[in-house]
Amino acid sequence: MKKSSLILIIIVSVVVLAVAITSVSLAIWRKNEHSSLYVDTDVLDENPSLRYQMYVPVVLSGDETTAETSAYKRISGTFSVKKMEYSYTTAETISADDIVGFSLAGWYGGVTLEYMQIPDEVTVTINGQKVTKPVVRVLVESDYGDYGFGGTNTTIQKIIVGKNVVEICTGAFYGMADLETVSFPESSKSIYLYPYCFGGCSSLKNVSNDRTLYPDCNPSLAYYGSLDG
Repeated sequence: MKKSSLILIIIVSVVVLAVAITSVSLAIWRKNEHSSLYVDTDVLDENPSLRYQMYVPVVLSGDETTAETSAYKRISGTFSVKKMEYSYTTAETISADDIVGFSLAGWYGGVTLEYMQIPDEVTVTINGQKVTKPVVRVLVESDYGDYGFGGTNTTIQKIIVGKNVVEICTGAFYGMADLETVSFPESSKSIYLYPYCFGGCSSLKNVSNDRTLYPDCNPSLAYYGSLDG
């Protein structure tokens, strides 16, 4: 074989090898870049479940939290999953200062996540404006029935409740078949567990509650059909 031919073969081999290495590196880079999109810019790495939680703004209702009444009421409006924005439908003039907090209203994804952590506060875009307020409530409403937890979610095994949540409404997490653990981290605020909010959760066996309950709250009714009872 001529020397020139050998040199040509070596050059071609080096070029092919370089292209292959570049392609692999590029593929890895693209894969890593794509994977990083899993966590949104507003979502903390330690709580990816936040990306799939739907929140609606609430104002004070004028009532105290009791077995019959709630201290909060939702501001009339609609949530756009596509835009991730809440839009008012009420004719009232409501400013960000009128909003006292947010209610967790539903879950629109995260089919592989085994836990959900309700944060202490959340930022929601409302009518184009970003508003940051504490998460004070978990509600169940027909408007968000397609995004509810109760009886539909079969992946979440653990729920961590934020320290500012003071109400978990009737049937909020009812019938979640795979839910095993519920944790209430310590907080200075009392919490009201409405009837059946964790009822019928057949796999529930661990409840860690460092929160004070409202005096007339009946926790046994809240867990009816769960915890061997």
